[in-house]
Amino acid sequence: MIQQKTKKDLPFTGDQKHQIVRELGRNPNKLEWMILSSYWNHKFVRDITKRFIDNFPKVSHADNKSTYSEESPFYNISGNISVGLELFTCSGFEQEEVNQKVFERIYHMNNKLSSKGAVLRGAYCWIGVGKKNKGKNYLIKQLVKNIQNHFEGLKLTKSKFDFSYDRIFNDQSIISMMTIGIRQDGEDKNNSNWPEGNLVFLISPNSGFTNWENNFNMGIIARCMVDRQYVVNFTTVDESGLIETVIHAALKGTTGISVNINQIPSFDRRKRIEHIVSSPHSGGLLVIVSKGFQKEIKSLCKDNGVYCHEIGYTDGSENFHLVNNEKKLVSLPLSLFESKMEHQPVSFTAKKEDVVQNRDLDKSSLLIPKDLSSVLLEMLKSGNVVEQEDHFISVNDITELISGNHSSGELIVVLENYTRYINLDPRVGTTSTILGAIRRIVSRGANPIGIIFTMMIQDLSDKKNYYLFKESMYGVTDVCNSMGIPYFNSDISFNNSSFNSFVFTGGAVGLLENSEFEITSDFKSVGDFILMLGSHRGELGGTEYLEQVHSRIDGTPPTIDLAGEKRVYEILSVANRGGLIKSASPVAAGGLAVVLGKSVIRSDRELGVRIHMSSKIRDDELLFGETQGLFIISVDEDALIEIERLCMRFGVSCTAIGRVTDSGLFTINKLISLKVKTMKKAYFSSKKRIFGSLPRV
Repeated sequence: MIQQKTKKDLPFTGDQKHQIVRELGRNPNKLEWMILSSYWNHKFVRDITKRFIDNFPKVSHADNKSTYSEESPFYNISGNISVGLELFTCSGFEQEEVNQKVFERIYHMNNKLSSKGAVLRGAYCWIGVGKKNKGKNYLIKQLVKNIQNHFEGLKLTKSKFDFSYDRIFNDQSIISMMTIGIRQDGEDKNNSNWPEGNLVFLISPNSGFTNWENNFNMGIIARCMVDRQYVVNFTTVDESGLIETVIHAALKGTTGISVNINQIPSFDRRKRIEHIVSSPHSGGLLVIVSKGFQKEIKSLCKDNGVYCHEIGYTDGSENFHLVNNEKKLVSLPLSLFESKMEHQPVSFTAKKEDVVQNRDLDKSSLLIPKDLSSVLLEMLKSGNVVEQEDHFISVNDITELISGNHSSGELIVVLENYTRYINLDPRVGTTSTILGAIRRIVSRGANPIGIIFTMMIQDLSDKKNYYLFKESMYGVTDVCNSMGIPYFNSDISFNNSSFNSFVFTGGAVGLLENSEFEITSDFKSVGDFILMLGSHRGELGGTEYLEQVHSRIDGTPPTIDLAGEKRVYEILSVANRGGLIKSASPVAAGGLAVVLGKSVIRSDRELGVRIHMSSKIRDDELLFGETQGLFIISVDEDALIEIERLCMRFGVSCTAIGRVTDSGLFTINKLISLKVKTMKKAYFSSKKRIFGSLPRV
């Protein structure tokens, strides 16, 4: 799903204007030019995005009985139960503005999923903010409370908030949200070739978008329409506006539609007539009803407490008409919107060095701290390290609300954000972001089944923005094709707000086929061997350590070996099903020392860790380098030989680096020596400081 908000339309070339005049047989009036310009501006973005997305492998119909469309894909998880996801990203920190954006988008997604027969049951909200301060903390609390109220108003049963503090966001906030809908499989309404005389209705919440109960009712009525025979077709009103949604409906139904401007609600007649073109009506439903059934649709809406406005009809022509009572304001052939007319050429010649100010990291300028134990404690207090808890969304228990039975598998959704990597190299950064989500799914014992992402970027007419967009889409394509994991869903937003950075949140959907295969990250038993799967290269570019200790965000992000990473996934899968693995964690923000520390901190027993490893890399690289595709697992002694055999078979390095002890001490070579109690105090006090005052769902 794609948003586009621009301050100026992409202008037509002279040849394009002549082509429009020739097809129309006259000069368009001002309002007609506005509609055409708006439509073609959005089409420009849709076409560019479609070129990339069409190259993504889609969810297979044959293998998993899922249904896919650009509007909303669904994945079958058990019997006739399917799950669909909708995502969005927005920015800003003006409280009222952000609340309105979030509110409208939540209900837009609710209606979108509901229009496919789904019940909205879960939501995930990730908020990225700049440096903390008291004023901003207050705004975050208010925002979270309002979002929480939205969730409660929609009667969501499974919801989660997560936060990331990063100075790259400055004084802005970035909100990425995902909603989860569950449905019993059924046919979507997809009729075409609608006959003349069908009625066009706009259905919207009673009392606007600030009434939670009425917006919840919108979801109910959308699901009701799936089964109503007199409802020919219905869709959510697109973010690009009501008029474009009507045009899309006319193209889909291969019929002309006439809309009466006086019947459109909330149209301020004191403003210029052109205002109607940009009026979004986000969250509403556009419904095509069979002739003679207006009483039935109005009664259905009244019973569910929502407004129902008859705004037009299908007229059997091949035109889109906009009228004011009897006066015809617009009459445009649908062929103009389907035209193969080329967009005005834009020279996108930006190179990497023009956009990304990236340079190799001069390690000689980095002094290794003398007290590395204190460095680890500070790293464990970092917001980005604490944020990387196991914030999985599981919808296994949600399906019971519909089916009455638990599904045989558990669906897991993970979102990640590697902002520092992305700003240093957008292609590597977006690849790392999605792989980060996949790693966490694999380390949980689940199989990754789909890729999701949100993207927010400025207007594509700027060559630098186009470069960021193009490289990021290549990054997604790299993961899909190399890992053999299909693209599932996305939200791509282009906007001209004051926020001037590129935001990418990537994620993955996984299926845990059996709870017996579930793995956790905490160490389990005294005497267990700790193994490192993969080769530790110790890269420091763009790492948490570099920012926290040296106050720098530069260098080249850690390299990615997609083929090698896939082999590690296969080892983990085979070993887990053989009952060989007791814990697993991917190396992520903070590096090896942090992931080892978190694994012992999360244990509910008084354990310790003794690590000894020889290395040719620097001490800070060994401890805090964020090598991609590196996993830490723990196994008992009897499984050690089998794991090593597996790694030899797949050609993956396997190194025994230490053991779990009962000493209550955490030691790595002679570099770090800490009491686990001290580490737990630092970690959990930071967690309380960052998240404790925030309302949690």
